[in-house]
Amino acid sequence: MRELVVTPSFSSGANSQLYLASFSLRPNDLRKYIYGGLDYPICFESKCFDEKFRAELANHAEVLVDRLIEKKSKLFNELHKTNFSVRYWRILLGPWVHQFVHQTILFDRILQFAIGRIGSETVLVQAISRAQWPQFQTTLDAITASKHDFFIQVLFSFIVKSRYRDKFVHRDVSFDSSSDDSSKIVRESFITFFRVILSKFILFISSKIREDLLLASEVPENKKIDFKLWWASNFRWVPDFITDRSYMGFKATTPRFFGEEITQTYDDFDLIDVAFDHFVPSVFVEHYDSFRSFAIGSVPMPAMRGVIGSTSWYYRERFKFIAAEVCESGGRSIGVQHGGNYGLQKNHPILRREVLDRDVYITWGWTVVSALNGLRAEIMALPSLKLCGTRPRTKAHNSGNKILFAGSEMPRFPRWIGKDDFEIFRTRLMSQNQFFETLRIEFRMSCVFRGNPRQFGWGQIDELNERFPELTIDDHQYDFQAALDSTDVFCTNNLSTTYAEALYRNIPTVLFWRDSEITIEDDAADAFQLLRDAGVLLNDGREAGTFLNSSMDNIAAWWWSDSIQDARRTFCARYLQASNTAVSDWLKTVQS
Repeated sequence: MRELVVTPSFSSGANSQLYLASFSLRPNDLRKYIYGGLDYPICFESKCFDEKFRAELANHAEVLVDRLIEKKSKLFNELHKTNFSVRYWRILLGPWVHQFVHQTILFDRILQFAIGRIGSETVLVQAISRAQWPQFQTTLDAITASKHDFFIQVLFSFIVKSRYRDKFVHRDVSFDSSSDDSSKIVRESFITFFRVILSKFILFISSKIREDLLLASEVPENKKIDFKLWWASNFRWVPDFITDRSYMGFKATTPRFFGEEITQTYDDFDLIDVAFDHFVPSVFVEHYDSFRSFAIGSVPMPAMRGVIGSTSWYYRERFKFIAAEVCESGGRSIGVQHGGNYGLQKNHPILRREVLDRDVYITWGWTVVSALNGLRAEIMALPSLKLCGTRPRTKAHNSGNKILFAGSEMPRFPRWIGKDDFEIFRTRLMSQNQFFETLRIEFRMSCVFRGNPRQFGWGQIDELNERFPELTIDDHQYDFQAALDSTDVFCTNNLSTTYAEALYRNIPTVLFWRDSEITIEDDAADAFQLLRDAGVLLNDGREAGTFLNSSMDNIAAWWWSDSIQDARRTFCARYLQASNTAVSDWLKTVQS
């Protein structure tokens, strides 16, 4: 399996070749080329981040990201003796800076919140010890969770010490954080404290796990690596005491960079600017020349017309290097919709950055989102490659009242500003349990719960096994399409790709969430109202369970009624387009 391949089938001549982040050379597997990498929902740890506050933070982060990329592009041009455009560095650095700035701002606010509750940094430092980790029983559990997310986020959960576990008991976090965000005490200590705790944390887990450490997204799973080599190859900033395996204290010290003490200023931009300098991955610094040589040597640069990818713009460094070189030579950057909630759910941070940074953004059907007006990319609808290769049902299916329920998982740690709220996720889990409580036991016995294969330590499966032992827990032995093939009814309370695949496949679908739980883009509100009016989208788990109790024996008649089918067709035409000629449609469009 290769991360990047040339696909000759895209070529009617050398000048029309296109590069794809892919796993195969077969044109019929085009959808596999586009979709890869990780893309998780996000959440907040505290009620104190209300909608207005999140919006202010998100806007602040966007401004900082743009300013940082512009400023850093000049520095990197000087460092590498090049004269590349801001766009070149935006492709390379943009996703990394975007995530880093959001995390840094969030950490700053959470740190203030935690200091306000606990009273001193000393207590916070002492609290980060293995015996007091509320989310993880062992160090290995922490590593397992963090390898599916950016490792720095593990630290966030320690700071706020949230109490979601097993029974989903939530501590009171209604504390009204101080309005003085520029408190000198916090500002002076933030970067130093951040680096010191991170250093001690990494040192601590590395002394326990060492060569089994699996934190880097670029490291294949199950491959043992040396911690020091991994750290040195990914970050310029190396803590002074990182080689001291015996050091187990949590005494705060001033971090040093190349022998010089790190200093801070009080300005937000300078604060993050300082942090960014020392945390920038070495792939853009020490190893830049070798990565660029790889990119130039991998493609016939003058012949490349464009680069296309979905999550690869965020998660695949080699792809980004090739993309930057191609676009610097005049090629086009093309982004592709990755999930079923893109263009539907408000405040999607990846979507906004993609439309801002790409020349063309290809969707599964929608072309208008008012919140994205005026951004760079031309939005273009093409049949969804995620859905091509599957066919909608044309008649009822009966396999013994089998119900497939798609659960949801979210990282416990904040990633970006402005999407899902932590309390809303808790509400979603409670509503999910209410669904199973309401569902008659004979239907629970034929119900399969399929959760996210990446568990984040919420104890959701243990909870379900304990409370509803008659449920079948899907072990992911088969892919989701195979699971859909064998079910009579699909059910979920999460706006994810699973609902989209079920609706497109014309499988009887029951969705449930309140408008306050999942905020829909204004342009899509009428489409979801159609689903509500038809009875496909209900309010909560009890309502959904009650509906299935009364309708399960005659579910086919309900689903194949004119009102349901009309609502489904209207929704799919706008947001879930597919075609038997999807691959050829794509080839014609991207080569034009």
